[in-house]
Amino acid sequence: MENPHNLELGVDKQEQTFQYAEECKCDKGKCIEKDGKMVCSCPPEFGVYKWQAKVECRACECGKGANCTFIPSILYLDKECVCSYGFKESGGKCVDPCTKTPCKNGGICIADGKPFTCVCKAPYYGLFCEADPCTTNPCKNRGICNIDGDSFKCDCVSPFSGKTCDEDPCTTNPCKNRGTCKVDGKSFKCDCTAPYSGNTCERDPCTTNPCKNGGTCK
Repeated sequence: MENPHNLELGVDKQEQTFQYAEECKCDKGKCIEKDGKMVCSCPPEFGVYKWQAKVECRACECGKGANCTFIPSILYLDKECVCSYGFKESGGKCVDPCTKTPCKNGGICIADGKPFTCVCKAPYYGLFCEADPCTTNPCKNRGICNIDGDSFKCDCVSPFSGKTCDEDPCTTNPCKNRGTCKVDGKSFKCDCTAPYSGNTCERDPCTTNPCKNGGTCK
């Protein structure tokens, strides 16, 4: 590309530095002195547009508050948007990632360049505030999970009970003397080992001491 006026790009993408003061021509911008040189400084939302000897400040059209730089290529000048913090370039525009309200359940979207962060309201959590205490289905044995404040509550199906419906009538092992507990409807039933009997296998034939005249019951 020809450069008859010996133009140099400045550090700022909104500026164009000229070697000689009389060369400074800055359409829609201002010629100011900076570090002993004249600089074409563009206003916000404008970028330096340079093509051979022509220098002007051209509208970026990247969106409100966004600046840009025009990059020379073989046939034309490419535009690169310089977006405000948190915004991302997409299709030649600076897009707010929160515009499509990605945060669910009342979560607040913050454009922080990641491209966004959801600040969730309790008890919701997750990247999009999509999860809640019931998401992992903590209720066992067909229990129904309901959100309860910042936590959850399980509506258990009989005969199950407990925080996560993980307890049943046999959980406390009510059968004595090595009896085997089995859930029976809403209650339990003990299969007792001989010679024990009773609801909890608590009865021993020798308990009443049936042997007379000094006999020993075994």
